Amino acid sequence: IINAQKQPPIDFLQLAPTGALEKPADQWRTVTSTGNFLVDQQYFLRKRSLDSEAGLWVVTPFKTTQGKIITVVRGWVAAGADALTNPTVSPITTEQVSLTGRLRQISPKDVVEPADLPMGQRIGINPEYGTAYLELISSSPELSASEIVLLPTPTLTDGPHHSYAIQWLIFM
Repeated sequence: IINAQKQPPIDFLQLAPTGALEKPADQWRTVTSTGNFLVDQQYFLRKRSLDSEAGLWVVTPFKTTQGKIITVVRGWVAAGADALTNPTVSPITTEQVSLTGRLRQISPKDVVEPADLPMGQRIGINPEYGTAYLELISSSPELSASEIVLLPTPTLTDGPHHSYAIQWLIFM
């Protein structure tokens, strides 16, 4: 992740021209794209927590100036009043926008979408436009939807491994 993020930004379609990630090492790399959101195809991705709070991801397909459609995860929004109620998000522009984000790869799963999902909600990212997606970091012009929280960069730590190693040395 660290090595990928150190690389200079590159156009999304250079790393995922077919909608799939060409090299796994490019996941987490900073990518850019210019185009227009397909607001009528926006949906919410269920069961996505942030800081232990229940919520959903806001997923909006994006048509690039090259004519390709890519998936953009715009961020996280708090869950609605109940599981059947979609959260309210501000309308998004249909004008041309330049995006910067992290290149991510969905893990294809054989998940059957329940028939009773509320309209506009999904369990997994729709792979219709490929298995690679852009996780939004910023945009120009700036998208103003204060209820949508950008997804944080993953926190990389050594975890508890060092303390476990020391603990085992003490036991010996």
